[in-house]
Amino acid sequence: MKREEELKDYQGLFLNMPSAKQIGNIDDGDISYQYGKILAKRIKALGFNMDFAPVMDINSNPKIQ
Repeated sequence: MKREEELKDYQGLFLNMPSAKQIGNIDDGDISYQYGKILAKRIKALGFNMDFAPVMDINSNPKIQ
């Protein structure tokens, strides 16, 4: 329960962030870069200094929304 209480302090950091897919659909390199900077600052605020997320996902199936 203590951990959940600690995380409540950071709830506002991740509200209202568009998904990576939404950013990709905009197709603007500057917006993508700014999105990455904002996400990095938020992750750093939680104490992480490395992100092992995929560098790139390719949606090659047109049936997937």
